[in-house]
Amino acid sequence: MDERRQTSKINVESIQLKLEPIDVNRLTNDGEKLKKKIRELNAIIDEIFQGSEDELKLLIANFQRDQDKKKRKLQDVRIFFI
Repeated sequence: MDERRQTSKINVESIQLKLEPIDVNRLTNDGEKLKKKIRELNAIIDEIFQGSEDELKLLIANFQRDQDKKKRKLQDVRIFFI
């Protein structure tokens, strides 16, 4: 019986963690950081690429992979709040 009670308590704690309110300030700060990073990246885009074609393909592939990861993470967050 103790084991059942402990499992139940763990499940309740797990649910409570998922139900914690969103930290809007943190989201706002993260948004501002992303805006700054985008401005920095836009400045870099204006520079002429000096690498080889293979390096460029690798950069593009890595960028696309990172964007896909971010999309999945955002979708997970949206699903969580629906």
